[in-house]
Amino acid sequence: MEKVNIWENFNFSEKKGKSSLDYLVEIESQLISKTGGILKLEIESMNSSRDQFTHWSGNILNNVYIVSNTLGGYRKKIITVIENNDSYFPVSITSDYTEIILQSEEKDFLDNLEQMLLVPEIKRTIENLYHQSS
Repeated sequence: MEKVNIWENFNFSEKKGKSSLDYLVEIESQLISKTGGILKLEIESMNSSRDQFTHWSGNILNNVYIVSNTLGGYRKKIITVIENNDSYFPVSITSDYTEIILQSEEKDFLDNLEQMLLVPEIKRTIENLYHQSS
């Protein structure tokens, strides 16, 4: 039987640029440093469902959790960043804690992310988890 390389038609060398996931991974070290390692971020990426009821259909959902290292890995989802399947930006930043949805281009992503994290309900959730963990 002849060996077939099923991956020969894939292009793994070209990168489109930075994604929101790249930025989220970069800011995790800042949280770890700020909290002395008590809190960290966990990012769970998945394709959204392709049904008629969800307007995020066919996109990539980056669910961002705040995780307590001292409470056995207890985590709370704080935000979701929705990426288009075709390109990294623009993205939408949303949360279950608020009805605010921020549309963001790459140049504004970190500012918009900070704005969302400072929504009182989200900020309070992060601070409360820190206090419970320390």
